[in-house]
Amino acid sequence: MHDEVIGPSVGRVSIDAFSEELRALRAEAGNPSYAAIAASIAARREASGVPAERARIARSTVYDVFRTGRRRLDVGLVREILVALDLSEDSVEAWVDVARRATPDCAEDGTTSRTASPRSLPTASTQVFTVPVPAPETSAEQASGSDEPRPPLGPAIDAAAPVAAPPTHRPSRQRSLQRIAVIVLVCVAINLVGRGVVLLLDLPLHLDMTGTAVSAILLGPWWGALVGVATNTSGVLLSGVSSLPFALVNVTGALVWGYGVRRFAMGRSIPRFFSLNVICATACSVVAVPIVYLLDDTLRHASTTSTDHLVAITHLVLVSTFVSNLVISIFDKSISGFAALAIVESRTPVSSPEPGAGPGRKTSSEHLDPHSEPHS
Repeated sequence: MHDEVIGPSVGRVSIDAFSEELRALRAEAGNPSYAAIAASIAARREASGVPAERARIARSTVYDVFRTGRRRLDVGLVREILVALDLSEDSVEAWVDVARRATPDCAEDGTTSRTASPRSLPTASTQVFTVPVPAPETSAEQASGSDEPRPPLGPAIDAAAPVAAPPTHRPSRQRSLQRIAVIVLVCVAINLVGRGVVLLLDLPLHLDMTGTAVSAILLGPWWGALVGVATNTSGVLLSGVSSLPFALVNVTGALVWGYGVRRFAMGRSIPRFFSLNVICATACSVVAVPIVYLLDDTLRHASTTSTDHLVAITHLVLVSTFVSNLVISIFDKSISGFAALAIVESRTPVSSPEPGAGPGRKTSSEHLDPHSEPHS
């Protein structure tokens, strides 16, 4: 017996199904970041003689291959990604064969293409798509010099075999929505716990935006905004109705953190992320100070003491309120931001580091990869 490598016995494979299985392959490889995959592809291209400037590839281009909803696949890039994921040569060829036959969910002629089930696609193991084939034996007729052609080797494919119905993507979408709902609820709870601690200990901080930062980074800025609104709405039970206007502050923080990390890549290093927290604190103070100024008689917060001292010195109420709020906000948003960073890192699997990163740990730029969570 010997093994002959073949591709999966399916007709047309949907591009979405192919992309989902490709993401599963990435998970089996330890979830390397898109930046690490891009660096590996560039290194192999340079080793093959491609000039460095032409060998480079953006990690967003790599991520795009893993994204669903595409109309076509770059088969050459798929091959390079599979090699970067350390698949065997036989596995790579089987996957590339699937990629060549992948079509959008709806074919151009109006018919629906058949979506491969997970079992019909190859995996990282070559054993999944190898079949036993009898070793060639010398028959008595051939030994006697018969010229009759031998039947082809390999398993016979029954044309009447039933074809599995295309699975819908509804379960995966439901799981995604359930995951988002859980993250939103947990983030709201984190915010409320932080506010409760501040009220209990009478701290000159707020600590009610850590969950906002987590959801804005993981899910997107507008999901973070939803967490902020839900936090201040629920905060009425702890702080009274004065909590409601400050929902605008929470929404502002969510938008700054979310867009700062996901669009402007300000999570690539600790200094950049600290700068983002300072920008977030400033934006939140600009929104909060008018609210504080209007509700001054009804607010009870430990920060009012520092404001009173500044007013006694400057005799400028609005300026003193802004300076006091900004100083406290910088400390508060830095604590919330870096606490969110710790939470994001704790839920991300450890994988091979990029060049220059510490052994066995992912860099903060990988955890806060603006292309790693395409939900927003």
